[in-house]
Amino acid sequence: MPEISRFYGIVIKMFPKLVEIKPLEDFKLYLRFHDGADGVFDFEASVGFYGVFEKLRDPTHFRKARISRDGWKTLEWPGRLDLDPVVLYSRVTGKTIEWIRAQKETVI
Repeated sequence: MPEISRFYGIVIKMFPKLVEIKPLEDFKLYLRFHDGADGVFDFEASVGFYGVFEKLRDPTHFRKARISRDGWKTLEWPGRLDLDPVVLYSRVTGKTIEWIRAQKETVI
């Protein structure tokens, strides 16, 4: 279940946030989320090296994967390349994107 933030009477369920990334062999990454969900994300099979992601075909550049410093706390690489945290969570947990997005609600 996504974490809940409370601020001035507003309750917002947050989207998944990464807390750990470890580059692995064969363009795979170990990902761990704030709720403890974890697993291996196969970049090549899930995204591929097309368009803006072509430069990640270089293993040295691919291993520069990190957690974004913004509030999203998602997977990113230098050059402003990033991936949606909901998609990553879905790939790692097997939960549907629709289910994950339904967990976000705002109550005033």
